[in-house]
Order: sequence, then structure tokens, then C-alpha cells
Amino acid sequence: MSDKRWVSWSMVASAFAMVTVFHCGPVSTGGARTSIQASLRGATPTGPTSAGWSVTYEQALLSVDSLRWNVGEPVFEARLRQRLFRAISIGTAFAHPGHYSPGDALADTSVLRVLDLMGPTVQLTSITAVTGTSNSATLTLRPADAARAAGTTLSAGNTVRVQGTAAKAGATVRFRMELADAFDIAGTPAHGEIRADGTTSFAIAVDLGLWLDRADFSTLAMVAPAMDGVVDVPADGQVRNALFRGVSNGSAYRVTLLPASGQ
Repeated sequence: MSDKRWVSWSMVASAFAMVTVFHCGPVSTGGARTSIQASLRGATPTGPTSAGWSVTYEQALLSVDSLRWNVGEPVFEARLRQRLFRAISIGTAFAHPGHYSPGDALADTSVLRVLDLMGPTVQLTSITAVTGTSNSATLTLRPADAARAAGTTLSAGNTVRVQGTAAKAGATVRFRMELADAFDIAGTPAHGEIRADGTTSFAIAVDLGLWLDRADFSTLAMVAPAMDGVVDVPADGQVRNALFRGVSNGSAYRVTLLPASGQ
């Protein structure tokens, strides 16, 4: 067998191995009715942003509508497999598109509340589910109405509120801003077996470091602060756009299966 043919067969074998690892199609659910638990919390920055700013949050609020777990593979895994297939010249008829295909839903719950990501972990219990293998999750984030926003610092009609201090090379700026946009965080990794005994539990962490990772706070130098010394970020400013991209970033939402009790 020529070296060229050996390489060709090796590449095909590798491709089929990757297909197996990445679950080419949604797996079927076990179907037995059960329930799961979930917790949500904010994870504060552990170091400077990619732009070199150290951000300290004072407020971080998020209006969450719902959570859903699906058998479909996460977005980045579908895209990775597609790039692999293209790299080894497998025909596109056998390659999956890079968009998210959720497949069957295994669990979902309406949250319908504003979460204080600087506060205690929020516990969600008795979430209706069926048994099966979860691979991805979707979070829907929507503007809060007056009833939902009541008792929080988030203004009605907004989805996100942040306030804090950014420091870099001796420069310090206090800032605040809100976003009124709706977000669908679809296809974030959420791997785990949903068991029939009702003990399955997932932890969801919102990485606040990624929310403002691309913000250049030096662009606020010419913006006069309010009477309390805090700069209200302009709606068309770079920092506001960076927050929008950060909140939209699926990597900012980490879903982890917790070990079963006793393990």
C-alpha cells in the first residue's frame, strides 16, 4: 500500500472516530419522567481583562426567563467537527452545519426573575425532566417588567445591569450601564446523564470576567461622571458594545453536572 493511500485511510479512520466522540445525531431519551435541580451564581473576575483592565463589580443583575437542557451537541463541538471534515476533504454531504441543533428537550423550567449575580447562589428545585443524556443548554434572557424588577436596582425594561470600578496603569473609572436587549444563549455545553432517581443537579456559573473582557474603559475619559461620581456609559459607546458582546458570549455561561450524592 502506498504512503499516500495509508495516509488517506488514516484520515478517514480519524474522522469516524471524531464522529463517534461528538455524537453525530441526537441520542434518544430514556423517556422516564423525573426531576432535576439547578443552581445559578455569578463568578467574579479572577484577573485582568484581555485589554489589561482590572474590573471590580459592585452590581451585576440579570433577568432570566427560562432554562432548557437538550440532547443536541454544543455549538462549538458542531463547528469543530465541521472544520475537521473540511480539513480532511470529506464531502459536505456528510458534514454537519455549524449552527446549533438542539434535538430533544430533556428538562426545562421558567425562572422569570432578576438574579443578583453578586449575591448568594440561587437554587432551583423540582425542574420537570425526563431521563437521558444532556449535551447542551439554552438560557433565555429577557427584559424585566416592573413586577420582576421591583425590589432590585435593575430598571424595568432592561435585561442586564452592571456597576463597578475599572483600573489600569493608575487610571480608575467607576461605571454603570444597563442593556435592554433580549438574548438567547443557545447551545452552551451541558454534558451529563439525567437520572431517574431525581438526584441530578447542575451548577450554572455566569463568568462576569467575560462580560467586560473587551471593554476599553479609556474611552470613558471624556464622559463626565454623575453627581455620585459614577460614569453612565453612553448607549453608543465602545464599553456598552463590549458588554453586549460579552453577555451574548455562550462561553460566559458554564453548566456543570454535580457529582451524585455519596460519590
